Amino acid sequence: ERERRAAAVASWLSELVRGSDALRRLVAVEFAAPFEEGRAEARATSKRYGLEDDGARLCLLGRDRVRATPFAVLIACDPLVTKRMRAATHEVLLRLLVDGVARDAVADALLGAYRFVSRLYASGVGTSEDTIFALSVQIFTTPSLVRKTLAPARTEALAHDGVLRVVVAALLDALETAGCDARREAAREAATATDA
Repeated sequence: ERERRAAAVASWLSELVRGSDALRRLVAVEFAAPFEEGRAEARATSKRYGLEDDGARLCLLGRDRVRATPFAVLIACDPLVTKRMRAATHEVLLRLLVDGVARDAVADALLGAYRFVSRLYASGVGTSEDTIFALSVQIFTTPSLVRKTLAPARTEALAHDGVLRVVVAALLDALETAGCDARREAAREAATATDA
């Protein structure tokens, strides 16, 4: 019942932002803003998947931290929700990407959560047909966003090493998750070479 209601709200929101630039901007600004401090209830917590919410930031597998905004929650939780809910939220995000505020905020949230979502995917959580990675094509082919995200960012709102390092780190994390740890392989090769 909750999922049905959430998907219905997402579909309604998608239709709402489709028809009006002003409403799209209003939703983008609200979704880009951090949650109110002092709210007691957790917005996004999953001990099983290592997702914690400390009120101001989402802590992803104890490593990556991203500012707690509605966009960040939608992106970080993407592989954890049902297909129906994921499709509804993707539709909202795609419609909001027309707005510059939303594009910037989604790019920041995606960069902040990219390694986390990649590790989940490499661990078998999610499917290739409907991942949040489809948004990366929409975002990282926009020249202004590519220029903005190439450089590392260290602000209160965002901390990442730049899009290239984030993607390479995500690839290395995925290989490690799959059991392809380069350090272990180098040690194995060195041991084999000394035995020969």
